[in-house]
Amino acid sequence: DLGPEGSLLVGLKFYCDGPIRRIRPVYRKDSEDVEEPIQYPAGGDVSVSLLARPGYAVGGIRAKFGDIIERLQVVFMRSLGNGWLDPFDTYTSETIGGFDGEPNITIGGDGRAIVGIYGEMNDYILNGIGVLHPLARSFPEQGTLEEKKAWVNAELRRLNPDLTERPTFTCEDGKIVGFVSHQDNGLVDVSPLQILKNLHSFCSGSDRLV
Repeated sequence: DLGPEGSLLVGLKFYCDGPIRRIRPVYRKDSEDVEEPIQYPAGGDVSVSLLARPGYAVGGIRAKFGDIIERLQVVFMRSLGNGWLDPFDTYTSETIGGFDGEPNITIGGDGRAIVGIYGEMNDYILNGIGVLHPLARSFPEQGTLEEKKAWVNAELRRLNPDLTERPTFTCEDGKIVGFVSHQDNGLVDVSPLQILKNLHSFCSGSDRLV
């Protein structure tokens, strides 16, 4: 299911009587929420609604898989208003699903906007779920500083899933000239920084850089 053009996924509604049996995505465009009429599968009443706070959107889904999806949790990220999410400003929903254990697999979660979802059902029980991102974006060479920082942060988070603290950028004359990571570990691959042509200051607490 793909949301309306220009919208972001801001919530999921579920029918759950133990197993998760139905999903209904909720998208937000121009401050208005749009619930898609397509339901997976049709029928049943919504029993759980996991919706983003104002200013946030769905940034990822955490799940525990067995033969079916046993447990599920939504990760919300602050929307930067330009098609990007902030992977360092997040909160999580309650966990749903009538089974033991905690979600241990993250789908999405790197700061790229989510514009749709897809899933797989078996005997009216959800046993697979995925997210749809916009087409891959190159570095916004002509974009604002915030857009450039958002791109770098998203790429760093994608390549370094253990990176949990937001790096700090130093800017001069409209250019990014400095980078500081305050985290002792988690930052291993810094290759996205190569795109910053004016970067001349770098500091990281990690000793495992590549």
